[in-house]
Amino acid sequence: MKNESSMVRWLRLTAPAALAILGMGCSHNPLVGTWNTAFTALGITGTTSIVVSSDGTLVVDVNGSGASCTGASATTGYDWAATGASITFSGTPVCTGGITCGNLSLSCSGNQAFKAGSCTYALSNNDDTLALTGCTGTTDATYTRAN
Repeated sequence: MKNESSMVRWLRLTAPAALAILGMGCSHNPLVGTWNTAFTALGITGTTSIVVSSDGTLVVDVNGSGASCTGASATTGYDWAATGASITFSGTPVCTGGITCGNLSLSCSGNQAFKAGSCTYALSNNDDTLALTGCTGTTDATYTRAN
């Protein structure tokens, strides 16, 4: 291959190695994803979704459920960090929205179950169930992976 350009030669030599690396895949933190749990607070029922991002940020979405419930809230500004057995939530949360069920209202400034703090965590069910226990600052809960 005398007339081979340097670019073609580079591709011919490096392509097999690049494909081998791509085939191995990237490491993935099993905590990253969207996690859901049901709640009841002050007579209001709904779902709390925690969106754990690979960039170390976390968003908490709360949606009311039931025929008489309307609204939702979203809390941004959280950060998270984890070791093999514990997770810490920190940051300055900023919440918008609220939920109303009949005469009852749950605003962002109301009794939020999710707050900054730390927990021991355990994954089970092929990493589709996340149990937060021994929590300080926030509430123990069990979440199911949504994605």
